Amino acid sequence: MTTMGLHLPDSTVEEGINWFPSVHEAVKKQASNIGITPSQGAGIVAAVSPNMDFEARNIKALDEIQNIPAEGWDMVRAGKVKAPDGRSIQRRLPETSAMLSEVAPSLVSAYDTSLLRAERILGGQPWREVIPISTSPKTHKFAENIEDPTSTSVTIDGRAADIVANQRRGWKDDRGISTANLVSGKESRYERHERAYQSTTSELSQQDTRFTGVTPKDVQAVLWVGGRGVERSQPTKSGGQRKVGEARVGQPYVTPGGKPLKRDSRFWEKA
Repeated sequence: MTTMGLHLPDSTVEEGINWFPSVHEAVKKQASNIGITPSQGAGIVAAVSPNMDFEARNIKALDEIQNIPAEGWDMVRAGKVKAPDGRSIQRRLPETSAMLSEVAPSLVSAYDTSLLRAERILGGQPWREVIPISTSPKTHKFAENIEDPTSTSVTIDGRAADIVANQRRGWKDDRGISTANLVSGKESRYERHERAYQSTTSELSQQDTRFTGVTPKDVQAVLWVGGRGVERSQPTKSGGQRKVGEARVGQPYVTPGGKPLKRDSRFWEKA
């Protein structure tokens, strides 16, 4: 992770360090425009983030969620059904997709459970109650990082975990990071991943002046942006620029010998 950070382009380091502060300001401004608090805005954006690669559409979601009418929320709730084992599960109804496509297109790919969380936050329930850290650590920490630019917590999603492992695993693979802050007091895998970023932050700040004064969440953002760049840096079969990464079959971000993975310079900066 330290090797990767040391070899990233200046533009990537700058983008990563500014990522959470920039999103914080954007959410703060939009929250004010639609009459909710910045904390609500951060919670809503984080709540709908699962299953969505965070791009501009997640900010659009903050505006568009206001467009969902009462009957639209009823449609979302109507997708709750009983599974054969007795558990309650949420299934997307066709009419819900049609409704979202019309009034909130940025939210079509969000899970219905995520939408219902966002609705509760929109209604005034504190996001820390809606998104418990014990069962939703990534989403909880994401909201915290957006709400507070000085936060030292770390958002560990699939890409962030794969960078720790130096292995691009399938998006549906279980990385064991779905729980944290366990009642037993035992350190979870999520917290071990956080510790990896904390350690890397210390190493980078000592070895590279570009990382002076950064927080672990900033380093996570830098490596996340860098990892996305690596994934998209190889050309397609037709020689064009990738909009998404290659199929994830365990490729490293950094070679076993410690050297950064070779990147195609035609696409790296654009990625």
